[in-house]
Amino acid sequence: MLNIYDNNNEYLSFKVNNVNFAINSKYIDSIASTDNITDVPKSSMYIDGMISFRNRVIPAINLGEYLFSKRDNCNNNLVIICNIKDKIVALRISSINFITKAYTENISSWHYIKK
Repeated sequence: MLNIYDNNNEYLSFKVNNVNFAINSKYIDSIASTDNITDVPKSSMYIDGMISFRNRVIPAINLGEYLFSKRDNCNNNLVIICNIKDKIVALRISSINFITKAYTENISSWHYIKK
């Protein structure tokens, strides 16, 4: 039997606009709280601005606006710093739920966000 349970099957569960999501931990660089988001004039509605993180300037994406066209206030300034296909972004979220391991076969559907 093929063992599909490995270190790449850890997921961080989080909430945006009262909806639960999860991201594979292999894409997560860090979880942080930031107060210093610099506004970027004429940027997309879902870009809250830019943040400085580990000597890099990266975009802060409001997932509520991006996914639902409904701004998530993100009052806690909580961000997940992600590195996906060599692109680093800060995903602004409402809250973190938990970290869990999952068998790939038990995940009912995969949704890839493409815009």
